[in-house]
Amino acid sequence: MPVLLLATYRPGYQPPWLWHSAATQMALPRLSPRESLVVLQSVPQAAQLPAPLHQAIVAKAAGNPFFVEELTWAAVEHGDHTSPLPLPDTIEAVLAARLDRLPPEAKRLAQIAAVIGPEVGDLDKSIAVLEHGLGLCQVWNIGGWVTNMTAHLGYAYALSGRITEAVLLLEQAVGQSVSSKIGPSSLWTAYLSEAYLLAGRRDEALPRARHALGLSSEHNLQGERAWALRLLGQIVAQPDPPESEPAANYYQQALNLAAKLGMRPLQAHCYLGLGTLYAQTGQREQARAALAAAIALYRAMDMSFWLPPAEAALAQVE
Repeated sequence: MPVLLLATYRPGYQPPWLWHSAATQMALPRLSPRESLVVLQSVPQAAQLPAPLHQAIVAKAAGNPFFVEELTWAAVEHGDHTSPLPLPDTIEAVLAARLDRLPPEAKRLAQIAAVIGPEVGDLDKSIAVLEHGLGLCQVWNIGGWVTNMTAHLGYAYALSGRITEAVLLLEQAVGQSVSSKIGPSSLWTAYLSEAYLLAGRRDEALPRARHALGLSSEHNLQGERAWALRLLGQIVAQPDPPESEPAANYYQQALNLAAKLGMRPLQAHCYLGLGTLYAQTGQREQARAALAAAIALYRAMDMSFWLPPAEAALAQVE
């Protein structure tokens, strides 16, 4: 049975199947003003907006469908259509303006959930906050924040062992970031790669991690580049025996960059990875030093979720 598969991807990404003779690539141009107006009119209550505001939104969005939709939502939520409405210049600004209109308690929780991520001491509490924050942003239809919290929640699920749910959420977040063009998704791609690794899908994890590294380098996102380097070290260290030299190089590059950027949680993760690798390859003294450094950092930051595996690894090389 013939099957037609349609897929979209961000500029700069090269799908691995694009070389296939059955694949056809089409560049999608920006929306025309008429097409932008169709997207605008699909937003509930957009019909109540005055025609000049329709035209202003279409002009400001410049053919970006996600920007059209978010500007329209902002205008609808503004309520007062008799006074001039200043239109933000970027997607980030329009999302921030919509967030400002949340009730104070909901706004504070959404802000906490958006930045809390999984790098805290109590993973269960993090998951509870992220789930609540995601629910709020879904109710208020704040699209960019929904994607952000979907990714963080998916990664938290992965760390907690809820792998199936994690993969579903992270695939959704990465897909949304690509289709909506809300920004480079190198960190979320790295999250998905790690979820694949935890699910035993190393063959899928490795190209995702490499893609995350490429994206972060292309957009000069040094923190996300450090994260991708650490992940690549973790992936190539997994086979038995591990690819020890490439793994150590990835970990060391990530550690150096994390130290330069002041990313202490990532420094601790790199020390844990290096210590585990040294233990696997019989370098007990180096393993003890790296694991002790990881434990000291985890304790200083009260990252209790990460302490037991680090302490257990150290006990095996004492």
